[in-house]
Order: sequence, then C-alpha cells, then structure tokens
Amino acid sequence: MPPPVPLTYVLHSGELFGTERMALATLLALRPQFEGLILAPPGPIHALARASGIASIETRSRLALVTQLWRQLRQQPDGALCTTGVWQALAGSLLQALLGCRGAQLHVVHGGTDERLSYGRKRWLQRFNIRMIAVSEFVRDRLIAHGVSADRIT
Repeated sequence: MPPPVPLTYVLHSGELFGTERMALATLLALRPQFEGLILAPPGPIHALARASGIASIETRSRLALVTQLWRQLRQQPDGALCTTGVWQALAGSLLQALLGCRGAQLHVVHGGTDERLSYGRKRWLQRFNIRMIAVSEFVRDRLIAHGVSADRIT
C-alpha cells in the first residue's frame, strides 16, 4: 500500500461546531489514504483531534496561518489542501502556485445564515484550481444560485 498523502485541513474556527466536527470525521474516515493535519485558531478542536490521533497546530492569526501553510506546502508539495474560508482558499492557491505544489485543493462549503458570506463570495474561487465540496444538495443549489458553476461542485 502506498504511503498516505498529506492532507492539511484549514479551519476558520477552533470550536466544536458542525464544520469542525465534520473536518475531524473526514480526516478519520480518510485514514490510511491520507495523513491529516488540522490548522485552526485556538479551541477545543485541537484536544479532540490529538485524542483521535490527528495532528493539529494552533494558528492565532492570519499571518500565523499563512506561515504554517507555507511550511506544510514547502515540505509536502504533493499534499492536498482543504479549506473552509474564502481567504484561506485564496492564500492556499497563491502559496501552492509560488511553491510549485502539485496537490489538490478542496473547498468545503457548509452554508450558514448569511447568504452573501456563506455562498456569494465562493464564486471568486472558480478562477483558481479549487474544487468545491457541497455538504448537501441545499448547499449545492445555493452555490449555483450565487453564480458558482455546477461543474465545479462535488
């Protein structure tokens, strides 16, 4: 069996809301094909990740996150990147391009109460080599309603 592919999962929160719990469940389900790492602000997700055998690094600012992403992508240019926020996805794409990375980038969309924030800005990501993952048909429909091409959504 080939060695696991590094998968860095960037979260916008370190709490244990649905997005964070789903990220951890995803990383656990993808073993042994992927070796997961969570980058997130301080919060309880880190203790739960470590207890589950998933590495995690606290990022206390956007600069700290970009610094950690740089390190990860430089060390593992074939690794995959998974983001949950638009600016994270854009920063990840820029770093992947600067470092000549060959790994995929996925952008997981969970939705939320503010249509503009949850779906409206996601169409900006179509200009980059980022695959969007909708967690439900509802989320997929909202992305399409906000201008994301259906063929960019899984």
